[in-house]
Amino acid sequence: MLFPWGRWRIKGQDADTAPALPVKNTPWPIPPVSSDHFTVEAFKTVIDQIAKSSGVSWVWVDVGCIDQRRDDPKSGFINTQAPIEIGRQAAVFKRAKSTFVWLCRLSNAKLTAAVADVQQHGLDFSDYILGPNRGQRIPDPLAESLRKAFDDIFSDPWFSSLWTLQEVVLRNDALVFSTDGTPVLWAEGQRMFLTMFINHCQNVYRDLEKALAQKQTSSSSSSWVVSEAAASAIHRIKQQILQAGFYYLFSTNPNVQYGTARYRTTTRPEDRIYAIMQIYNIVVGKSVRPDENPQLDELVPEFAAAINNASAILGQYFVHTQKPGSGASWQITEQSIIPDALMVYRDPVNLATITLATLDFDGGENGQGQAVAVAKGMVCSFPDLLKASQEDGRRNPSFARQGLGLDFEAFLDHHVPGRDTFQYPLGGPGGIIVDYEKKVQVLHLGHLRGLPKKPPSGEFHRRHVGLLLHSRTGREGAKGQESVAFERLGVCIWSDRSSNDLLEKIEWRGVERMVLE
Repeated sequence: MLFPWGRWRIKGQDADTAPALPVKNTPWPIPPVSSDHFTVEAFKTVIDQIAKSSGVSWVWVDVGCIDQRRDDPKSGFINTQAPIEIGRQAAVFKRAKSTFVWLCRLSNAKLTAAVADVQQHGLDFSDYILGPNRGQRIPDPLAESLRKAFDDIFSDPWFSSLWTLQEVVLRNDALVFSTDGTPVLWAEGQRMFLTMFINHCQNVYRDLEKALAQKQTSSSSSSWVVSEAAASAIHRIKQQILQAGFYYLFSTNPNVQYGTARYRTTTRPEDRIYAIMQIYNIVVGKSVRPDENPQLDELVPEFAAAINNASAILGQYFVHTQKPGSGASWQITEQSIIPDALMVYRDPVNLATITLATLDFDGGENGQGQAVAVAKGMVCSFPDLLKASQEDGRRNPSFARQGLGLDFEAFLDHHVPGRDTFQYPLGGPGGIIVDYEKKVQVLHLGHLRGLPKKPPSGEFHRRHVGLLLHSRTGREGAKGQESVAFERLGVCIWSDRSSNDLLEKIEWRGVERMVLE
């Protein structure tokens, strides 16, 4: 059963007398929750309804199934079991017969009406994009009614909790219940599963984008199909869908959800990691070291390192929107985004590794080593890769993209100088051909499943992934030798659909310890 409650937990002396869900045989007290969020009676009702409607004998609810006692350094109590159980949640969800979402702030009448309006107004809106009303001005009341319907649904705190984002990624087949514990209907006689609503959100979002695109391409306000009032409502709906994470929820790249996490709420800072880690099928921090209590600034690099350790491709399959801190360019953060071209992450074959290592540098504090990320794999010069792709574009125009073959695309991190003027081919108008560019290296991270081959054969082309790295002269190594540090600039991708022999002409060389900063 998926529902948020931590923000409404009653604390202090009031917790001793406040009513709580009666759960038998737990050696710990069940935390009480403010009746402003939901009452014990409502909670018991929804659990009874779940059991009655699904025929299950046992319902797993974290508020009752995980020891929620806080660490108390004064008394010496450390809750070592809770983080272990949190690390097992993914296994619990995946093995569950059924899952349920309880929107505890929305009555069945209000929720049913809002769901019906979202469907009907969404279809009406679509008629103005590709249907019989195409090209006509979208009525302001239609856009406003659609906004209000989404406002009503997204007003429930379930959509703002980071924990529920993780849970819905793991089980988006959950059945939706309203405040009184009755299933919400998507259509007459058809119960609403969360997947239905997510799919509808994605369809509406695409239509909204098309409507705004028509407004932006028109030079005259009199010919706009979207008024300023309608555009304001559309922007509001888009923002809600994005912040809920429902537009990209079915992406196979879990970095999408990590980027969405910044819009979600947690009670404790450390839960920024604990509430998202199982999307990646990894556990970190207290969940693997229950006796320790790492803070958020320690968990972020540990989490990023764990992702890279599992897959160097996945660990770098994103774009920074903010300049990372010193030594952290290789780390994904909540401020990262995933371009559409990087949404698919299937069948990875990793050809490089990125791991943490301790390197000694002269002049280090007391001669101690420093933990850094170290890459191992095959690298080439970025200009060489671009040149090969240009040649391929000339030989195979059908695969050319902006003059480049191999379906080549580069995605630079937003803080990289010259990003806005970066153009192909290298040295072309506005291109970056300064010394900075010539130092860029490409670490071949590996390849993923790409587009299907033609004619349909059940086989797929492979999409190669490269990490763009800029070399900088580093500090003196322990043996007095110069070490070179590399800063991440972004990633690039290319296909194997065209002339592989051109790639073979590139001078690839192996590196054993490529220090990343």
